[in-house]
Amino acid sequence: MMNSPQTELPTPAEQHLRWTVSFATGYLSLGMIREAARELECLETTDLCRSDVIDLRIRIMLARRHWRRAQNLARAAMCMFPGMLEFYGHAATASEARGDVVEAKRIWCSAPDLFHQSGYFHYKIAGYEAQLGNIDCAQEHIALALYLDLGIEDALVEISAPTEPPAV
Repeated sequence: MMNSPQTELPTPAEQHLRWTVSFATGYLSLGMIREAARELECLETTDLCRSDVIDLRIRIMLARRHWRRAQNLARAAMCMFPGMLEFYGHAATASEARGDVVEAKRIWCSAPDLFHQSGYFHYKIAGYEAQLGNIDCAQEHIALALYLDLGIEDALVEISAPTEPPAV
């Protein structure tokens, strides 16, 4: 009879981290921003530099409309974790929210080349180009986004779908 490999149980500190991140994520998804932030305050200083924790911190800042702080932390995270697209997206979102579409586009384009081959990348660039008045360029990026990812079409339909007035 062969013994099954032993799986190591997480340490209490690792388990606390997992639960804290899970709770904070849940609170944020429910729009309970203050509670999400409070959860992260319970973490050890060493855990604050983890990519998943930084991501949550930025998402909380964005939800609070702390654009400058979110942008600064996202830029630092882009340097620390250059392979994580979400940090480029967060920095670009904060720039766009501050009214700097040119900077948002520049940040998004600075993502590693691997990401430039995704439909989502071209979808975002199309949005920036449209805001900048470059309609032909925006249409080219939308066409490329659809070519690379047919799922983008659902997002486009959702954006352009007229909303029905509430029933009286």
